[in-house]
Amino acid sequence: EVKNAYKVMGKGDNFSMAEDDDIHTSTRKNREAMYAFFQKHLDNPGSPADEDVEVFKKEELYSTPTGQLSTSVGSKFLFDISRELAKADLTALEASRKKVEAHISNVKREAKRISGYEGVTADGKPVFSGRYVFEGYLMEKYLIELPQDRVLQLLLFRPKGMSDRVALFLDDIDPESEEGFQLPVMMAKQGLTVMVPSLPGFGELGPGYLRGDAYIDNTSYNQWFTGIVTDKSTMAIHAEAIGTIMKTMAKVMDLDGKKLFGVSRGAFNSGLLHAAVMALDFDGLLLIEPMTSYAGIVMNHEYLPYFVPFTVAGALKAYDLPDLALACAPHKVMLYNPQDHLGRPAPENLTDRYWGFVRDYYQSMKKGHNFMIVSGKGDGGLADAVNKFFEK
Repeated sequence: EVKNAYKVMGKGDNFSMAEDDDIHTSTRKNREAMYAFFQKHLDNPGSPADEDVEVFKKEELYSTPTGQLSTSVGSKFLFDISRELAKADLTALEASRKKVEAHISNVKREAKRISGYEGVTADGKPVFSGRYVFEGYLMEKYLIELPQDRVLQLLLFRPKGMSDRVALFLDDIDPESEEGFQLPVMMAKQGLTVMVPSLPGFGELGPGYLRGDAYIDNTSYNQWFTGIVTDKSTMAIHAEAIGTIMKTMAKVMDLDGKKLFGVSRGAFNSGLLHAAVMALDFDGLLLIEPMTSYAGIVMNHEYLPYFVPFTVAGALKAYDLPDLALACAPHKVMLYNPQDHLGRPAPENLTDRYWGFVRDYYQSMKKGHNFMIVSGKGDGGLADAVNKFFEK
């Protein structure tokens, strides 16, 4: 159509188009079409053929010895500046922890403000979607309908028999994976009613196909950036979703007089700890392979991108993950095989550095037995830890 419009004006030769498909690069065909365009319209005759030429070395353009101001004149990288600011925050945080009661009150207040938590306001409608009967337990499916066409999804594992304990299990489980549900099944067979929700952005509610440009190792940084702009972190969204799920499922489950436990795997310990401080009163928290701290991510140049959605921008001005656990004292807390900032097993000295003050506080309350850091190997080690945590 554009070509025809040019022809009507008697300038058909002034419009042309060249297209050559390839990955994100410049092809020979496209380059030669560009050369021909400029030769014609700048009246610069010659061959448009793409010739092999000797390109000068990039070092010839350097104005500094290395070509980078940061390495030539002693400048600092953005990471260096961020780490210096974080060091000041961590120093202030350590000082605040010395006045434990005031610190805990501040953590509870500031965790809500910094994360963007607004409370459990939605009144969900539980929709029973099916039941499967297995040996030793039942599995039920629920949808939770929310205002504005939103929905949450939940699997409920019920033991065959009476149960006086309920566990909320958080993990990024592939719905097609039987292995991912081994732990909830094991707990149900031990007599616990286990709730396994898909939280926004994970499980059956994510991650979706809209990735954007800042998508690193299957992690959307743009979603985290959006949380900064909107003052609403993913952890606040998760805490609100967890509170909504418990409030809604209370309509179909008799929760009165039953003990409530929180169990998380991987970085989901962050959402569980936020929910424990801001939305629910758990009788105990079992953190399996948890992210050890936010500080470990901020203070190290390399970190596991998967952890990013589970962090809260600006949190270190008032709290870190161990501080959230501190606010849950004297309830039982167990860390099983904690992970460092790269997702590797955290050495004991690192765990003590970040969590030692929590252990000391439990001991000062004569409740040292309620705080445990446990190591183990394989499925057997995890089973032993789970049995130890839930033993009456």
